[in-house]
Formats: sequence, structure tokens, C-alpha cells
Amino acid sequence: MNFYKAQESARKQSRRLVALFCVAVVVLILLTNTLLIAIAWFSDFGNVASINKVNLEGLSPLAATLKIADSFGWAKIAVITATISIVIIVATWSKWSSLSSGGHVVAESLGGRIVRPDSKDPRERRLLNVVEEMALAASMAVPSVFVLDNEQGVNAFAAGVSADDAVVAVSQGAMYQLNREQLQGVVAHEFSHILNGDMRMNIRILATLHGLMMINEFGRVLIHMGMGSGRRRHYFGSSSRNDKNGGAIFLIAAGAAIWVLGCAGQFFGAVIKAAVSRQREYLADASAVQFTRNPTGIAGALRVIGGYGLKSRIDNPHAYEVGHMFFCNAFHSKVFATHPPLDDRIERLMPNWSGQYLDSTADAELGDELGEELSGGLSELHASGAMGFAGTVSTDPDIDKDKPIEFEASSESGLAQGSGCSDGLDPASSADVKSVSSADGKQTKANINIQLLLQRVHNADEAQGIFFAFIDRPSVIAGDWPEVLSALNLSQKLDLLRAAIPSLKQLDKTAYAAFRQSFIDAVRSDGKRSIAEWLAYEMFRNPCDIHFGLAKAPKLKYKTLKSVKDHYQVVLTKFVQMGTQDESKYQTAVRASQDASGLELDENCYENTVSSKSFTNACYELKRAYPLLKPRIIKGLLAAAHADEDFCETEQQLIAILAAIWDLPLPAFLESENAA
Repeated sequence: MNFYKAQESARKQSRRLVALFCVAVVVLILLTNTLLIAIAWFSDFGNVASINKVNLEGLSPLAATLKIADSFGWAKIAVITATISIVIIVATWSKWSSLSSGGHVVAESLGGRIVRPDSKDPRERRLLNVVEEMALAASMAVPSVFVLDNEQGVNAFAAGVSADDAVVAVSQGAMYQLNREQLQGVVAHEFSHILNGDMRMNIRILATLHGLMMINEFGRVLIHMGMGSGRRRHYFGSSSRNDKNGGAIFLIAAGAAIWVLGCAGQFFGAVIKAAVSRQREYLADASAVQFTRNPTGIAGALRVIGGYGLKSRIDNPHAYEVGHMFFCNAFHSKVFATHPPLDDRIERLMPNWSGQYLDSTADAELGDELGEELSGGLSELHASGAMGFAGTVSTDPDIDKDKPIEFEASSESGLAQGSGCSDGLDPASSADVKSVSSADGKQTKANINIQLLLQRVHNADEAQGIFFAFIDRPSVIAGDWPEVLSALNLSQKLDLLRAAIPSLKQLDKTAYAAFRQSFIDAVRSDGKRSIAEWLAYEMFRNPCDIHFGLAKAPKLKYKTLKSVKDHYQVVLTKFVQMGTQDESKYQTAVRASQDASGLELDENCYENTVSSKSFTNACYELKRAYPLLKPRIIKGLLAAAHADEDFCETEQQLIAILAAIWDLPLPAFLESENAA
């Protein structure tokens, strides 16, 4: 399954949703004006909304409508139209602004409690490990995890605008009723929503429906204004009975009409939401199987829900508003059901399903799991391709703390111009085993327990320490991380950094700002920039800055290959220059990249000097490319790397780094390309 095509499909559905929303708004405005004119035509409310009864005999329907509108007054129609539009736009924008702060806003609105990375509760530990595994398998930063403590139904959701601010939340019922395999299926389903681009679409649906809902509220306000006006006139008296009641009655009637129209708008909006959501759930189920390679996991979770008394119900009053985000229907409704029928989903996953549901076995299996490593085999997840960092980079002393750290290879880096493609290996970083002392004092080799290291970074101090150790800078909190990291390959190091991000988010804003500034100061200390420094800074800066409100997720900007050509040329030039000084090899690499990416590139840019600033800016701009462009970009770089039939360690490092910067789940991309 191609996740990038799925993202583009979700984006197209978002555009259709916006179009339908605009149509709904226009229809609401027309109906509101029509009703108010009808009220004024058939009633007499004094001077407030009186309309001259004009002769309509012999006029066509269109001419009669225009004449009635003219009698009512175009200025009044303009005021009504502007008022309705402003109410909807302001409400939608306000909701979007609040939700764009991160997925934690949605989780907290549903009573969610964040699960601390260092939690000792066995069920929470199992949940954290499952989320961690899925994130590392997708080469993503590990998202924050929430539990809906008061919800006994079996359900879950992912929320956020981008992968950087995503959270995964599960109900207490899911945590208690699902075993490890079933929980993996549910979490994998939610991760597919992140990778498929569904989260952003879900937030847009939530914001637009909130805008339509405010029409109801506006109608209620008018009703209360009318009732209040009538009471005030009655209390103070009036010279004219018609004046006393006319304005109040008109406001009440107008408010009631707008309220009814708002209900109609909400009805059709809910139908649209349900229709869009149902189709995305089938895709997410299939993606979950791709992640876990185990259809019985997610199918088992669905079968447990089918046999569980409370099903997947969520009792929070906000459940209806965000029902399309959940794993299963959060409330019972056939017309507004946001998910396909449970049996249909199970049958798609298990064609030979007998129709029997399952009882929960979670409690019975939890005891057995506590005696085992919850994520066994994780140490072998990236056991091949030991990659280390080599070299230093340019010595520009200025690093803007709000911008990416700039990086540029120098002739002293081990990636020297003209030296061919360096293996980029530090002897100490290429081992997958660690030396330990045996009882007789001799050095032996022992397999590294990655799971224990992952548990260590669940502590906030350890999480900060590993980032300092990763860039080889002294720090009081680095502890023994420098020695530990020396025995790991690059992929394992990146896994630990991703797993440390939730712990950094547990800091308060002041503590995080202090860590961030200390990290920047450490990078500045020797006036050089290493690839490791650049990568580590970008890895925590993106998700953490968004979490603490210091930045917003970058808006997508580039829709076509032509629009990214200049930025890609800069990145490709530096990418190839780091491996060769042979201009003919450069041209061969560019041609290979051109064929793979579909971009028309300049083959004569080898002599161009690519500064650290231009390279960094180009990398950051490419992060803003639309989903279907990103695999083309990576595919072009991979083709350039393979052009000389030697995909060396340096090129592997840079591919891994750029994938991390661009929020690309590289393994999923490679599988998608193979499956295409």
C-alpha cells in the first residue's frame, strides 16, 4: 500500500469537504434570507422589518423574487449575509486555531490523561511499548500517549495536524480488555491515520462542523435578545403597542428560523462527515495489517469489541463532535455512523470468519508478558548496516535559535572532496555488541539490550542526556550515554532519540527552553557543525517546539515538481558533492536522479558552491512539499546514490537524515514502492 497516494487521496477528500462546506454555507445564507423575507412579508412587526406589499401579478418567479427582495431592502439582505458568513468563518477559524496547537488539545477535551514515559503501571507500560514499537517501525518520532480514564468502552484515536504534534489516545476499556496483539492492531490502525494524512482532514472536519454549529447558537442568541427586549419594553412602557412588540417578535421569529436552518446544516454536515470517515477506516485497517504483518491482531480487537457489553461507546459529551476520529463508533447511530459495520470490517480482514466474537484474554496474558521483554527482538530491528557519523562542518559562528542548524561538509570531514564516497565510519560506532568484563577479568561480547535503553530514555534527564551524548558534547546529565552510544549503529541511535521525545515533552516550558538553549550553546562551543548536531536538533526541535507552542507545523506549499526544482537541485548537488569530485560521476548521478524523480535538472552544477545556509533552507523548504512529491524526491536521491553501484555509508546516513527531517517513514516508502 502506498501511504503517499493515500495521503493525496485524503487531501482530495479534504478539498471536496471544503467545497461541500462552502455550498452548505451559501445554501444556508440563501435560506436564511428567504425565511426572514417571508416572515416580514406575511407579518406586521412595526417598523423593524415591515415590507411594502407589492403587486406581483404577471411577474415571473425570478422577477417576483427580485421585486420582493428590493422591497425588503438590499441593505438588510447584505447585513444578514455578512452576519451569517462572519459567524461561520470566525467560529471555524477559532476552532482550527485552538486545535492546531496539537493533538493533546483533543485528548484533553475528552478527559484524557497523559501517560508518563516512566510509568510503572504494567498496563500503561505495555501500551507505551506498543506505541513505541509502531513509531520506530515507521521511523517516526514517538507520539505522546493519553488514556481516557473514565471510558470503559474499547476505543482509541489519533489526533494532531501533523506527525510532529500527533498523540495516540486509548480508552481505559481498550487498555484493560485488549491483549498485546490486539492492542498492536489498534495502535497500528491509528498510526496509519497519521501516515495517511487523515488526522489533518479530521481536524478540518471538526472545525468546519463547529462553524455550522454556531448558526444554531446565533439563532439562540437572537431568540434570547427578542425575549429580553420584550420584557424591557413591557417594564418601561411604550407609546405604541405595535412598537412594543414588533421588534421583539421579529427577533424571536428570526432566531427560531436561523436555529432551524442551523440544525439542517448540522444534519447534512454530519452525513458528509460520516460518509468521508467510513471510507478512510477500511484503508486504515488494511494499513494496520501492513504495519504488523498480522491481520488477527486488529481483527481480534474488533471481535473483542463485538463481544463486549459496552462495545466501543464513549460517554464524554464531546464524543459526538469528534466521533469520526475514533477506532470504532463512539456512539450508536445508523444515519450518522462514522465507521463501517463491525462485521464488515472483520470479514475484510478475515474472509473465512465464522461470525463468532471473542471474550477478553488481556488479564490472563498480562501476567505472562510481565516476565518477558515487551518488545522482544527490537534490538534486531536495525541490526544491519552499522552507520556512524564522520566529520565536521563549516564554522559559521551564528546559529539562529529559531531556525534549523546549518550544515556543510568540509575537506577535513572524512567526506573529503575527491576522495570518493567515504564509508563515514567511526570505528567505535560500527559495533552491534558491547564489551563487558567477565568474572575472570577477560573482555567478552554481550548483545545490547535495546529494550533497557529505551526504558532509560523514558526519564526526562536521561532523554536530555542522550541528545548531548549523541552530538559528543560534555554535559552533566549525559552520564554514561557516550560509552553506550559508541556500541550502537546509526539506526539504533535514531530509535533511541525518537523514543526520548515524549520525555522531553514532559518538561515544563521553562525547562524545555533551557535544554534547547543549552543544546544550541553546546553546538556553538567549537564553532563547527556536524551532521549529528544538525540531525539531533531537528529531531527534537520540530515536535517539541510545536508541543510547547513555540512554533506551528509548517504549511504545505509545493504542489508540483516544477515548484520544488530549485530546492531539490541544491540538495542533490550537495548530496553528490559529498561523495565525489569527479564531474562525470556527478553528471551520471544527476541523470539517474532525473529519470527517477521526473525532474528536469541542470547537469552542470557541480562547480556551484552550496553554502550551509542555502542547503539547510532547501532541506527545510522540501519539508513543505505535498505528500506525493516527497517519495519522488527520495527516489531521486536513492537513484543518484546507486548511480555508481555503490550505496555507501555516507549516502545511507544522509538519506536517513533527510527522511527524518522531512517526516518520511522511509521503510514504509520503500515497501510502498516495491508494492506499486
